[in-house]
Amino acid sequence: MAECHYHPEKKGTGKCPECKHFICDRCRINGTELRCATCQSAFKKGNSDGKKPSRVYCLQHKDTVAAKRCLSCKRPYCFACVNSAGCCQRCVKKRMLVSEGGQRRLTPGERVKAWVGQPLVQLGFASFVVLGLVFVVWSGKHKPRPMVKVYTGKASVAFQSPKSGAVVRGNVKIRLRVSPVEHVEYVEIKIDGKPWAILKRAPFDSEWPTAIFKSGAHRLTVRAVFRGRKVVAQGARVCQVVK
Repeated sequence: MAECHYHPEKKGTGKCPECKHFICDRCRINGTELRCATCQSAFKKGNSDGKKPSRVYCLQHKDTVAAKRCLSCKRPYCFACVNSAGCCQRCVKKRMLVSEGGQRRLTPGERVKAWVGQPLVQLGFASFVVLGLVFVVWSGKHKPRPMVKVYTGKASVAFQSPKSGAVVRGNVKIRLRVSPVEHVEYVEIKIDGKPWAILKRAPFDSEWPTAIFKSGAHRLTVRAVFRGRKVVAQGARVCQVVK
């Protein structure tokens, strides 16, 4: 009697009627039925009508029914072609040395290191860092303006001094009354249509040195702008300068 097809170290005690291979007592179904486990599993997957299913044979041993599929490539192989880990010899060779020179398959971490080491990748990463720094600097210089509440209520501005038609000389104190003060953005004073002062905080006072102006009538105008620049109040006054 020849040796067992699946266990070469043991002698065969019978022949499987399906695959015609010698099998030992270890290969028998439940130790009694004269049929190998491979053929029995193929018959269990048969059709409901009782017909024999088309069996799948090993890709390497064409006359042997496939026992299982490789866990890596999912191809059918017999017991002799699949190791204890469930992988075929083809997939095992991929994981081992693939040439006499000792070249082995790179791990995912090693692939990433090799990809990062390429000059074009390094150049792209450096340009990305430079653009990021430029964006940070640019965004710091161009900060968005804070939202300002828009004032849409009533507003007024008027001269407290000097009085209208007053005769003035020397340094004259210009005093204004603005309402409401908490919503003022700025107050602009003009003399004879020319800008004289811009006031942004209370008290809204300014000095007027009349010595640098000619004698005669001079027109003082004031313009108050409130938050949101939707409300503007104006006022005017004429004074006589005497030297």
